[in-house]
Amino acid sequence: MDYKSIPLALYVTTRRDSGYFHIEAYPVTIGKVQEYDDTPPDGIRNPGDSNTFGGLYLSDLHATGLGSESDTPRKVFAWSVEYRSIYALDLSRAERCLTTLRGIERRTELLRRKFGSPESFGQFLAYFAQAIGAEKFVFLSRSRGYGTYDQDEHLLLSVSDGIYKVNSMIREWTEENIPNA
Repeated sequence: MDYKSIPLALYVTTRRDSGYFHIEAYPVTIGKVQEYDDTPPDGIRNPGDSNTFGGLYLSDLHATGLGSESDTPRKVFAWSVEYRSIYALDLSRAERCLTTLRGIERRTELLRRKFGSPESFGQFLAYFAQAIGAEKFVFLSRSRGYGTYDQDEHLLLSVSDGIYKVNSMIREWTEENIPNA
């Protein structure tokens, strides 16, 4: 089923692993997606494996950036849009993934032509958000340790405020290894 009217957002996370800083954003829905779905307090849900949004297959789709803890100066590089953690891949799903990636590439190329290349990872995520139709950025503000959207508290921001927050998170990480003068 194709959901065009369900609001989308990018859920932004960071983690550190094996000497690297990872920043990722993946699509989530905000609000009630299906008739039998009880809307949780903040309404955050993953897109679902059988759904498309505006013709795009968003399940397991991520925009990622990577930074090395040992680099001086630190920076986030290797910006990409890719599918991650796919449980099973058959021909039908592979075709949906390929169609979606090509569509996102076309849409972001139009944005690059109109506005120039993104100058920060936050802007890169804004182009990604625009390409998939996401209207907000979501950040974890307080984890209750259960690992579910319903149990945690979130900060929901506009795309422009989300760009600023993403760039601030990266700036905080990059400045950690700068010695005090």
